Amino acid sequence: MKTMELKGQTTSGIWVMDKPVGPTSHDVVSFVRSRSRIQRVGHTGTLDPLGSGVLVLAVGKATRLIEYLQDDKEYEAEVLLGVTTDTYDAAGKVVTEKPVPPFTLAEIEAACARFRGAIQQVPPMVSAKRFQGQRLYDLARKGVEVERKPIDVTISKLQVLGWESPVVKLLVVCSTGTYVRSLAFDLGEVLGCGGHLKLLKRTRVGSFPIAQALSPEAWEAAWRANKASDHLIPMEKAVAYLPAIPVTYENAKVSLSGRPLMVSDEECPSLAGMDYFNPTFASLLLPDGSLFAVTKPRRKIRGWILKPEKIFRSEW
Repeated sequence: MKTMELKGQTTSGIWVMDKPVGPTSHDVVSFVRSRSRIQRVGHTGTLDPLGSGVLVLAVGKATRLIEYLQDDKEYEAEVLLGVTTDTYDAAGKVVTEKPVPPFTLAEIEAACARFRGAIQQVPPMVSAKRFQGQRLYDLARKGVEVERKPIDVTISKLQVLGWESPVVKLLVVCSTGTYVRSLAFDLGEVLGCGGHLKLLKRTRVGSFPIAQALSPEAWEAAWRANKASDHLIPMEKAVAYLPAIPVTYENAKVSLSGRPLMVSDEECPSLAGMDYFNPTFASLLLPDGSLFAVTKPRRKIRGWILKPEKIFRSEW
């Protein structure tokens, strides 16, 4: 099977997949890679085998774009109170069992309030974090448990969607690196009866909602029908949240030679109001609308200095 082409070039962009329960995130990457024969495929954040939902795949040149994509995440989760496991989720072995008190909805909501905002979490032993060069999940398989340092995360939204003992249904919006399994465990500890993550569905990653996602089966059918490109999100749209600066082909050639661009405020109105001392990234768009590069603007008198951090297109 030949690699599909888009505008005469090897496919580059974003596919949003709806990962089912069971496969690992790497399994989905391998599936797409093997069916398409595109070697450069990566994902923007691991979703546990127990979890389902949005898995963002970057393809081709877009694998170099991953660090610039929005990465806050939204989940729908179910926490089973009264039972703890060694993995903090339903895949683990039961560690403790306790009766669940007759909590009111107000008591559940009060407990959840403690986890909103900037908090610290201890990663579960069965996680991809490293300890002295080894993955925690590898140590856990050997029966080794080590002390883990708390990590800083932000839970910007934690809403109770339902409470029917012993299950709490939650909507969670959080920063990258947050473990919803740890949140479930910690919630159980605060309530005094323990708990673990029963179900998890990721409904959004950054600007990519589950409404855009394809199941692996639907993606494969589209690929076989040569319509997978219809679902491929172009790189410039993947970073549409960044300030966009138009560049001419002539200026793009200047950048390709390694020289920075000097532009006036009038040439890049999208940068108006940007913090001069702590600028964000911006995208450079060619006249055809495609993504040329990503840059971090530097302020000069009545203008900006633009030197690309990464260039994504060198021919036109």
